[in-house]
Amino acid sequence: MAGELWNQRKDGSVFPALQSIERICDNSGKVQHYISVFTDITEKKADEERIQYLAHFDAVTGLPNRVLFNDRLQQSIQRARRFKRQVGLMFLDLDRFKYINDTLGHPVGDLLLELVAKRLQDSIRQSDTVARLGGDEFVVIVEDLDGQDTLRVLAGKIMKSLSLPVQLESHRVNVHCSIGMSVFPEHGNDADQLVKHADIAMYHAKESGRNQAVLYLPELSVRTYANYSLERSLRHAIDTAQLRLHYQPQVRLSSGRLDSIEALVRWQKKTGNWLNRTSLSPGGGQRSYCSAG
Repeated sequence: MAGELWNQRKDGSVFPALQSIERICDNSGKVQHYISVFTDITEKKADEERIQYLAHFDAVTGLPNRVLFNDRLQQSIQRARRFKRQVGLMFLDLDRFKYINDTLGHPVGDLLLELVAKRLQDSIRQSDTVARLGGDEFVVIVEDLDGQDTLRVLAGKIMKSLSLPVQLESHRVNVHCSIGMSVFPEHGNDADQLVKHADIAMYHAKESGRNQAVLYLPELSVRTYANYSLERSLRHAIDTAQLRLHYQPQVRLSSGRLDSIEALVRWQKKTGNWLNRTSLSPGGGQRSYCSAG
C-alpha cells in the first residue's frame, strides 16, 4: 500500500512524502518483515500548487482570472437570489492601453496592469471581487449592493483613483478607463446576461468619448444589435459584389473646369420591389435613397 503523509527531517522541518509499505513473507506466506520507502515530493507538490494557482489566478496581476470570476459571480447571484439582494457588476476597459503597450513596450504595460489591479483592490470592500479577464479588461463584483446610485459612486471612485498619474520606470503615465455597469436582477437573471449587458454598456461608454461610466439600459442592446446587423449585411454585400464604385466629377463654378473627382461606393441591395442605394464617400458622408426596382 502507498499514501502521502507529512514527514519530519532531523532539523525538525516537515515535508510532504510519499510512503509505500511492502510485506515480506516466507515460503509459507507468513509475514516476516515490512519494507517502507519514503520519497520526498516537495517539488511535486509545489508544481501542483503552481498549476492550481495558474488555473484560477492571473499570472501578471495575481487577480482571479476568468474561470474563478465566473464561479464567484454565480455564487454571488445565488446568495443574492436567496436573500433577495442586489449584485452589481462593473466591466472596465483601460483607454488607449494598446498605445502605451506599443510605444513604451509590454514590460511597462505589465507594470501598469499591476498598478491598476492594486488601485482597484484598494477601491473596493474585502467582500467584493476584482478579476482580470485578459488584456486590459477588468471586472468588479459588488456584493450586497444598496442600489444603482451606490454602483455609480463606486465607479466614480475607481475612475478618480486610476486617473492619478503614475511613474513607470522613467515614464510618467496617465491612465483612464471606460466602465459599463449592470445590476442583478434588474439587468439579468444569470451571470452570462450580467456580463453581456455590462460589456454593452462599456462599449457605449467608449463610443461616447471614453473616460466615463455607463449603466446598462435596454435600448443599448437594440443599438448594439442594429450595428451588428449592419456590419453583417455589409460583409455579405462585399462577398456578393453588391458594392459599386462610381466616380463623380467636381466642377469649379467660377471657371466651369473640372477641379477634382470624388470616389463613391454605392451599396445596391434589393429588398422586395425596391432597390436601396447608399453612397459612401471618403470624407465620411453617407447618402441613402431608394427607387422602384
